[in-house]
Parts: sequence; structure tokens; C-alpha cells
Amino acid sequence: MANQEHLALLHQSIATWNTWRKEHQDIQPDLSEADLSYADLTHANLSNADLRGAVLSGVILRSANLRSADLSSADLELADLQSADLSYANLTHANLRSADLSYANLHDADLDDADLRDSESN
Repeated sequence: MANQEHLALLHQSIATWNTWRKEHQDIQPDLSEADLSYADLTHANLSNADLRGAVLSGVILRSANLRSADLSSADLELADLQSADLSYANLTHANLRSADLSYANLHDADLDDADLRDSESN
């Protein structure tokens, strides 16, 4: 279950969130099972975040840093991940149906059993 303090920071603004991440680099954000559907998280630093089972359908994650994030079993249907850094991310069992992965960095991402039907990529 997501840490409510982490969720509150993320809901304030991306600038507030990214500043907090910079000041607390030793903390792994826990956003597991959070419902962030249709949120605009453009440029958010979600590197190393625990997003297991999160509902991210329709979310905008353009140019977001999701490096080494755990997105296993997350719902990313219709998500906009254009130019997002998903390198080393765990996307096992993730739902990426109709997601836009154009120019996303998927270097060494684990996509085992991910649903990529109708997703877009360059």
C-alpha cells in the first residue's frame, strides 16, 4: 500500500516532488497500488520508485524518469510514456495496452509477460 506522505507530495506539484526527491535520495518512494490514473506526471522523477500494482491508466509520463522503478503488475493502459526513461525498470505482468512508448528508453527493462497489444513505439 502506498505511503500517504509520498502520495501527498506527488499530488502537490511535480516541482515539489522532484525537489523532495533531490533532497531525499536515500528514500525509495512507495507508490504501490496507488491510483494515479489520468494524472499529469510529465518530467516526474520516479526512479527506483515502488509502483507495483499501481493504477496508471491514461497517465501522462512524458520525459519522466522511471529508471529502475518497479512497475510490476501496474496498469499503464493508454499511458503516455513518450521519451520516458524506463531503463532497468521492472514491467513484468504490466498492462501497457495502447500505451505510447515513442522514444522511450527501455534498455534492460524487464517486459516478461507484459501486455503490449496496440502500444506504439518508434
